[in-house]
Amino acid sequence: GGLAIWLEWNTPFSLLKLAKECLQKDLFIPKNILYQNKKTTAMRIGFGHLTTEEMEKSLAVMRSCGVV
Repeated sequence: GGLAIWLEWNTPFSLLKLAKECLQKDLFIPKNILYQNKKTTAMRIGFGHLTTEEMEKSLAVMRSCGVV
């Protein structure tokens, strides 16, 4: 079991750039959860192993990069 969220954006942007910006803020986003082509900008975020505090912190970092 676990918990995963499929997050898809309507406006395309570089997910690799997002991952790089998040890493500078100590949030590692592995490339294998990024799904991007000409029509899709999406990410499969797995939270099953995180505490509520860790989930909130992860989303706060992504939000600080301007995408969530």
